[in-house]
Amino acid sequence: MAAVVAAPRVMVLPFPAQGHVMPLMAVAHRLVEHGIEVEFVNTDFNHDRIIKAGGEAVPVGINMVSFPDGMGPDGDRADIGKLAAGLPAAMLGPIQEMVVSKKIRWVVADVAMSWVVAATAGCGVRVALFPLTSAAAFVLRLHVPKLIEDGIIDEIGKMYMQFQLHIVRTRVEIKFDDRSARRRAAGNVRRKERIQVSPRTPALDASELPWAGLGKNVIQSIIRSIPALAVAEVIVCNTFEDIESEALALFPKPALAVGPLVVSTCSSGHFWPQDRTCLSWLDAQAPRSVVYVAFGSLAVLEPTRFQELADGLLLTGRPFLWVVRPNFAGGDGVVDELKRRVGGAGLV
Repeated sequence: MAAVVAAPRVMVLPFPAQGHVMPLMAVAHRLVEHGIEVEFVNTDFNHDRIIKAGGEAVPVGINMVSFPDGMGPDGDRADIGKLAAGLPAAMLGPIQEMVVSKKIRWVVADVAMSWVVAATAGCGVRVALFPLTSAAAFVLRLHVPKLIEDGIIDEIGKMYMQFQLHIVRTRVEIKFDDRSARRRAAGNVRRKERIQVSPRTPALDASELPWAGLGKNVIQSIIRSIPALAVAEVIVCNTFEDIESEALALFPKPALAVGPLVVSTCSSGHFWPQDRTCLSWLDAQAPRSVVYVAFGSLAVLEPTRFQELADGLLLTGRPFLWVVRPNFAGGDGVVDELKRRVGGAGLV
């Protein structure tokens, strides 16, 4: 009788935010379709939310596991910088232990969790990094240090590595040295210029950079993730050759284009239960007429900005569906007032 061969096992590691968990859950689904068993790692906090939202409906082949995130029960997880800073110390040990005990062959990690590359270096595991952005936006990320050096954008805090980035034989080559440097600034545009990272990609204004003005945490996260690219074996990207072949050719590592990834309609990975109460209202609207408004699982608006956006939506005269989390704009009173003003013009 032939011996049973165990399915290869892969760890999937997203950054603990809804917009990061769902794309990597789609990757996990794709892996399972190819006969691979997946250990899907969440933080304890998010794991509990997923289970309460109906996440027990995870397909066979995906094992939902969780580790502490380094924050207490009342920790401010909306503070992305603080959350991200504590993750390596809290999760490194458990991840290393699981890699060994479960005989993990590959780790597919969110680029925002790229510290796992160094953490698993001695465990004999291979690592693939997964950026949530398009291939073109990812290539722009690689140019952040050069854009700072040229004075086009600014940054703040400590750079962990100095490195040079340039085009070599139509690819982006990254060279590192071990001298640390301190620089100041904050991701804002300092010089309005047209940027073209390669003759093979379109130019854009500096003000159009996807991270422009988002602040030091975003810029420093981008900078910290770049050295890991020198160690990871492959970059897995949610795109396909027909639309981004030029950008994929500029990756510093082999690129595996696996898109388009379609998020499953099942509830696995969602932080909140699905709310279907809007469907009857949507059915009553004209086709292609509704404006959908949502700001993700972490963003918070000041009440004045919330009111300005509400005024703008009402002035359009278009029906709109606005998904608002609890405490999204400083309290339920602001949202209640919006619902009163909207009437039948939209649904909040």
